[in-house]
Amino acid sequence: MATQLLNADAMLVSVQELLGHNNIVSTQRYCKVSNEKVRRDYFKAMELVMKRNAAF
Repeated sequence: MATQLLNADAMLVSVQELLGHNNIVSTQRYCKVSNEKVRRDYFKAMELVMKRNAAF
């Protein structure tokens, strides 16, 4: 469940809350990030960077 939520773009702290973990490290043990999630996050972040740089 934790992995599926994280790969569906849920925030790690939200998954932590849902699982009832006090420590984020406990939540991280249950989450395996897919390459697709990493790819989406990269492109989303780069889009923001490009927009910010275009404003200058």
